[in-house]
Amino acid sequence: MRITKASLVRIGSVAATAAASAALVLMLSPVTSGAVGGNGEDTPTLPTTPTTTAPASTTTTTVNSGGTTTTTTPGGIINTSCVFTKVVPVGTTYTLIVTCLFAPNSIVNITYDGTTYLTNLVVPASGVLTEVFKVTGDPVITLNGGPKKTYAFGATNTYVASGTNPEGGTNVATTYITTNPPATGNGTLAFTGADLMATIIGGVVLLIMGVALTIYARRRAERNAVAASSLSI
Repeated sequence: MRITKASLVRIGSVAATAAASAALVLMLSPVTSGAVGGNGEDTPTLPTTPTTTAPASTTTTTVNSGGTTTTTTPGGIINTSCVFTKVVPVGTTYTLIVTCLFAPNSIVNITYDGTTYLTNLVVPASGVLTEVFKVTGDPVITLNGGPKKTYAFGATNTYVASGTNPEGGTNVATTYITTNPPATGNGTLAFTGADLMATIIGGVVLLIMGVALTIYARRRAERNAVAASSLSI
């Protein structure tokens, strides 16, 4: 088959017409977005809901004068605590300023060795709890004018004040109080009473003997002088 120039022109014209028709169809087709479903329809894209992850629990311990302060953060709620240890001499009063703060004007309850001691204690607007311990030789110990508790020398007395901190978490202040027996103040002389009395008695005896020997010596000298005078006559 002989292909003439006129045939080539006619084939090119048909191809151009077909390409133009295909382009026109594409232009008139609706624009789609998202994924295509099984039925050929568009599947709309749903909005993403933001998620919030609670912070992990963290614990921070701070050493300060008189004790330690521990802060725990479980999931955004801050719980605080502090610990103090003090040796209070008999016959003295010790004032403690609690460093872990309570909520202003909140209620604090205090236990002594695990039993209820003070309840419904109101914290001032500053949130600072002040604990005043008084130790006497009865032996009795009191906190903030509360009930008298008998203690043993050298034993540890535990006071725990619990309430709410300014962040809404719990706040616990633990205080360990130890008492020592009073000093005698006599030193080593407390055990030398009997020896001292013996020394006094021995000194008196020696004094008497010394006086007696002095008198004897004088009388003997006088007799010798009299005897010598008689011989000379």
